[in-house]
Amino acid sequence: MVYPNPFEAAAGHSYVTFEALTEEVTIQIFTVSGQLVRKEEISGQYSWDWDLKNTDGEKVARGVYIWMATNPAAGEKRTGKIAVIQ
Repeated sequence: MVYPNPFEAAAGHSYVTFEALTEEVTIQIFTVSGQLVRKEEISGQYSWDWDLKNTDGEKVARGVYIWMATNPAAGEKRTGKIAVIQ
């Protein structure tokens, strides 16, 4: 589960939450053109809050982003889209 989606800063949101993750998971966020925006390897947590920043610590632009959560050890892969409205 990923929320809020769409993300809207004007609605008082400051991050996007990824929930119901497996214990070991890698989350990758891409632009619709396939450029990697952010990659996080999460261990021992079942949720992660994305602060809407890229790997350089800069706020992302408004638009649609594709996320992928993978756990190779368990053979799991989930994907989805996030709309960022700022």
